[in-house]
Amino acid sequence: MTVSELMEKHPDVKEKFEWNDRDFGVFREGGLLRCSKKSKNHYFEDSFLRLVEAANRNLEDGKADI
Repeated sequence: MTVSELMEKHPDVKEKFEWNDRDFGVFREGGLLRCSKKSKNHYFEDSFLRLVEAANRNLEDGKADI
């Protein structure tokens, strides 16, 4: 799925985190988000959902200082 497709399917994530294409690239390069070998712009939804779960846990636990 592309970034747009993921954000359309999960609008609550788009609203809460405000991630953009550049963020997705950073997550991909850092190994936090898996993408298709054919296209770096197509991400696996299961990987995306695990990233969201981890981000939510960190925010709930107060581990993220902004």
